[in-house]
Amino acid sequence: MIKLRWLAAIAASLLMTSCKPKTIVPNCVPLSNQTSPIDQKSDSVTTIIQIDGTPSMQGFTKNFTNSRYAQTLDLLDRASTTTWNTSQVQYFRFGTVKQQIDRQAYLQAKLPEFYTGENPVFRVSQIESAIAPPAKDRISIIVTDLYQKDSDTNLVLKKLKEDYLQKGYAVGILAIRSEFDGIIYDVGIKNTQFPYSTQGKKIEQFRPFYVLVLGSYGNISNYFDEIKKTSANLIKYEQFTIFYPQIVRQASTFQSENLPDLPKGIRRLKTINDGKVLVKVNEQPIEIININKNTDENYSINYQAPYNPLPYTLPIEPGAIAISSVAQVFDTKTKDFQPLNNSKALELNQWKTDKNSISFATKINPDNLDPGVYLFTIDALPQDLKTWGWWNKWNSNESSFDGAKTNNLLPFFQGLKSITTELITVNKASIGRFCYAIKKN
Repeated sequence: MIKLRWLAAIAASLLMTSCKPKTIVPNCVPLSNQTSPIDQKSDSVTTIIQIDGTPSMQGFTKNFTNSRYAQTLDLLDRASTTTWNTSQVQYFRFGTVKQQIDRQAYLQAKLPEFYTGENPVFRVSQIESAIAPPAKDRISIIVTDLYQKDSDTNLVLKKLKEDYLQKGYAVGILAIRSEFDGIIYDVGIKNTQFPYSTQGKKIEQFRPFYVLVLGSYGNISNYFDEIKKTSANLIKYEQFTIFYPQIVRQASTFQSENLPDLPKGIRRLKTINDGKVLVKVNEQPIEIININKNTDENYSINYQAPYNPLPYTLPIEPGAIAISSVAQVFDTKTKDFQPLNNSKALELNQWKTDKNSISFATKINPDNLDPGVYLFTIDALPQDLKTWGWWNKWNSNESSFDGAKTNNLLPFFQGLKSITTELITVNKASIGRFCYAIKKN
């Protein structure tokens, strides 16, 4: 009798176990949100400041007591010691090769004599010679007029791509106009030269020069912040640019305080339990929706979520967002979620971003869903980035005799933008992950 009761208890226990729904806890945390803060700076760095020492730079220093060029050199030097807790600063002059100098010689770069001399290695600027190999706790700064012919531009872009952007580092650029009185060299196919002076001219006619800052995103952005504190509006915000294959601090997700009201016929749940599967979210940012039986009306729901773009990176071109979607349905036979091939069951479109928010519309098509439990993971991926208007205004071609513009500037910036966009696509660097758990009765 006791044995029969024992067997009955075991049978009942097995029956209860077999009827218990399988518990699933989906993961909806974007990979970029699981790592350390992307804008974190190093405690200690080695800072390398490299000055283009060729004659084309001399005009920034002639006949001026406190030019914008001289102010910038002081800013770079000061920020190199105040941005980090400790910083070892090294100084170089470069042309076709680099030559290390001391700080006193660096300060002489505000004087015309720095750019004279008979050494042939300082007659021609080769920017690629100043691009030092990347390192986690090193920041490399290059001051130059960025004069480049087509072949130079392609070579520098290739080196920045392979040595920095492809390896997860960033390329920062400051663009500044300064007083100038000197010679502009190597114009056109005949390498003509002409004098240019900004005496009596407006700032829009000043000659541009550039500061390339290479290193980790966190170190560059903090360095830019430090420069802005004391630059006295020397540089406009859009002239601080960081090219980096990720443009958000954290991918956007659903936030409970920003969830919209749902239309009649569907309702929001905390968990899903249909007796076969129990979907628990454990405080994850997942929208859980129940669709009533026999509902075939299409629903459009407008969502808005906080958006966290990285400072100084290029904004997304309006409408240039694509989605990567993973859809799954719970299979009662395998007792697990299996791929769902019906891509029209859930559609996201009408994407918009601004400085603080990302918005989009979600279309749910119940008639494309059989009764059951579904999981949808949607990643928003940028397809193109904006081009700042000043890139074109400051750009000239090789035959131009306009000293207020820079040869091949637009192809250079567009090249960096294209490389960045390409890497964002390859890396699937999501700017937002939005997950849905849906139960269709």
